[in-house]
Amino acid sequence: MPEAVQEWVAQPRVAGWLKAEPALGGTNLAPYFTFSRDRLARLITAPKLSQEQQKLLADLQNDVDPVRVNAVTAVVELEDGALADLIPAMLNAAERDLNGDAAKSLREVAARRPEVATAMFDWLGKLPKAKWRGTFALRLATELKTDPRTRPLLEKWAERGNRDVKRQATRALGSL
Repeated sequence: MPEAVQEWVAQPRVAGWLKAEPALGGTNLAPYFTFSRDRLARLITAPKLSQEQQKLLADLQNDVDPVRVNAVTAVVELEDGALADLIPAMLNAAERDLNGDAAKSLREVAARRPEVATAMFDWLGKLPKAKWRGTFALRLATELKTDPRTRPLLEKWAERGNRDVKRQATRALGSL
């Protein structure tokens, strides 16, 4: 056993934890590690979600498109209460990367559920400039072009964003 592991095991709290019941020494724990560490970290922000909602949240962030698209469909079909619980976690996930899969899923759900669109536009209106992304502006103009809140948001980003955001938001405005 490596020295670092021996030192870790020798710590009183760790030693006590390792001796706790049930003994798992002979148990294959691999099936319990379904999610990678970064996927679990995404869910930590949503501790009050049901297990089903947490799975949906993870799938909305999945880089495998069929998994993500199926999750979008499932979220669109949620009852109002379950969706309302999920919206803050969706916004939080999207905020980490406006160019990522969570943001893509958020836009797709918002295009089909007005309450998600309302929450998304409110959130985008308060989002710090440092988080704005030009590609998000272009996609917003494509996916939510008929929403009356799209143009004012893009105008704001075209006026106040960094060079890339200004350029892309201006381009997006031209497509409305």
